[in-house]
Amino acid sequence: MRLGSLISMLGVSALFIPADKMLVTLLIMIWSLGEHLVMPVRSSIAMQIAKEGRQGQSLGFVGSARNVGTVFGSLIVAMIFQIGIHALNITNKVVLYNAVWAIIMVLVGAAYLCTYSKSVPNLPSRRPRLYFHRKFSVFYALELFYGARKQIFMTFAPFVLIVNYGLNTSQIALLLGICAAVNIFGSPLIGRLTDRLGYRNTMIWDTVVLFFVCLLYGYAAIWFPPQIAIWVVCLNFLLDAILSTTSLATNLYVRDIAGSPDEVTSSLSTGISINHLISIIAAPLGGWVWHRYGVQVLFSFAAAMAVANSLCACLIRKKNSVP
Repeated sequence: MRLGSLISMLGVSALFIPADKMLVTLLIMIWSLGEHLVMPVRSSIAMQIAKEGRQGQSLGFVGSARNVGTVFGSLIVAMIFQIGIHALNITNKVVLYNAVWAIIMVLVGAAYLCTYSKSVPNLPSRRPRLYFHRKFSVFYALELFYGARKQIFMTFAPFVLIVNYGLNTSQIALLLGICAAVNIFGSPLIGRLTDRLGYRNTMIWDTVVLFFVCLLYGYAAIWFPPQIAIWVVCLNFLLDAILSTTSLATNLYVRDIAGSPDEVTSSLSTGISINHLISIIAAPLGGWVWHRYGVQVLFSFAAAMAVANSLCACLIRKKNSVP
């Protein structure tokens, strides 16, 4: 976690250097690399520090804290540009962007210092970079399908709102802020429900609902009048954001069948790698499907991924344990 934080700080600090698009893209990738190193460790620590039977709630509160950060981060960026342009009459936007990078450096630095808290587990770890084991086969399949449908939503759901329904930048930003605000309370609720209902039931019903979400993205413009369709899709976008928090159920599943904390972190890291590999394939393939066959076919394909996800979840034993 410390290494990931330092790499993120390196990437964002280098953004102060005047650069062209290629170098800026490289620096953002370095920043993103640090974040991706932290992702599996963050989930692993959240489950290690939780009381027995409340691991889902712990993951939910971590997700809630991240959404609080998203809301405040969005407000900070908006204030910097609003005050800088309209109150201080700053015309050079590079100055405003540099102010954003400086704040990010401070925040990442604060996150780095938090890793020295005595309450944070600091267990020695000897684990492979990628870890494959037959008992995690269902988890790998879940990450495969989740990565495909996640990338379709991340790339094309906002695109539907912009291209097909005419939402502008400020409206999209407002919608994203509302989603994050709702998930401040939604993430802990999903975590508690997962602890109560079990990760298997959560994964199954999540993707059942997701099936209809996919269809509404693709067919709302056909099924509803334009004035109603735009509200249906916006509410759909919000529901999609809430459903994304149910991915914590797969973390609980991995914890339940893993033999050690090292195996948990290794498996989660491998799952993220599989998730991102299929995401890389899904983005250009989805663009080709949209261009060639239309948005309805694209989101019908996403609905099929949701069904496949449900079928994989059904392979998990009903009792939350695997020998």
